[in-house]
Amino acid sequence: MKKLIVKNAAAKKLRLFNPWVYQNEIAVLPEGLEGGELVEVVDLKGTCFGVGYANVKSVITLRMLSFEKVVINSKWIKAKLQHAISARHSILEHSNSCRLVHSEADGLAGLIVDFYDGVLTVAINTAGMERLRKEIVGSLLEIIKPVAIYEKSDASAREKEGLSTVEGAIYGKVPEFIEVVEFGCQFGLELTSSQKTGFYLDQRFNHGVLTEYVDEEATMLDLFCNVGGFGMHALNAGASHVTFVDSSAVAMQQVEKNIALNDFTDDGRSTLVTANAMDYIKELADKKESYDIVVLDPPSFAKTAEQAKAATSGFKHLILNGIRVCKPGGIIALFSCSYHVGMDELIEICLDASRDTGKQLKVLEHMYQDKDHPYVLNMPNSLYLKGLLLQVV
Repeated sequence: MKKLIVKNAAAKKLRLFNPWVYQNEIAVLPEGLEGGELVEVVDLKGTCFGVGYANVKSVITLRMLSFEKVVINSKWIKAKLQHAISARHSILEHSNSCRLVHSEADGLAGLIVDFYDGVLTVAINTAGMERLRKEIVGSLLEIIKPVAIYEKSDASAREKEGLSTVEGAIYGKVPEFIEVVEFGCQFGLELTSSQKTGFYLDQRFNHGVLTEYVDEEATMLDLFCNVGGFGMHALNAGASHVTFVDSSAVAMQQVEKNIALNDFTDDGRSTLVTANAMDYIKELADKKESYDIVVLDPPSFAKTAEQAKAATSGFKHLILNGIRVCKPGGIIALFSCSYHVGMDELIEICLDASRDTGKQLKVLEHMYQDKDHPYVLNMPNSLYLKGLLLQVV
């Protein structure tokens, strides 16, 4: 195995088990290095930090797989997968779907595996994981014995790695329709047209948290609703009315299907609006519309640190208007799915909005991604979903 030598700055991070090393943190790259090739990682003094894979086409040039000098083969891959999968058993007690592998947080940088009622989706997003494709798929077949495996790799991530992307079935026959069950609520999933790796499983726990605040009198505005996760759970908990809002016509069609799937079609408790959520909430505020519960769950406003400042403006717009459309004593759920906008930033934004609106905000809950999307202290980027459940005093 070739040796890759890191600079002192990278060595300091590796001692804290941070698995990422950037181009400018590498002292010497091995000659003839192939994309995603396994390397032994050492510092300038020759101290070994373990084994990773390297790709000169990627800004994150080195990703660690083990902080021990081990042999990375099918046996090692199977053991890592088994360990990750065994940690998810408790989730399947109240859902038939969960994330089985969450990339670096499970020690398998560049790999994501989701389970949907017997069907697996895999995202192989890096050159290193691509070289281990055969071992990954073979191990999953042995451990899970799935009905089918469907690949939904991230095209933009693979492009940064110098890889092309082909989406489709890689094992078995993928059902046209899968029913995801979550706390007694049903969601239809069509893998070929769904976003990301299929379904936003990371909000599962927060769906349950929010339903604890729903009663039969409650009205909800579910903004950026996607397939209707929060609103559907609210209807299932007995809410009097939910307004679902998303700019995607495809997403709204799925909301309509999910309403039918849960037998809520004829009860008159839902309104579906296809609109720009940022504009729509201001229109509601200007019309003095109001709701008991307002959910603000936007897509990532800041995929890079440079975009964080602009993201703050977007969040400020949302929370200001969220307060305006929330009834006195009502509840606002505000989420950030970007690592670059953390809990402290959300709190600061909400404090500014409190001052500007003259409304005091009480924190009822701090919310994070569910436990099948683990957060590892040594990998700060693994904590990406943060949320505040606020009451307008």
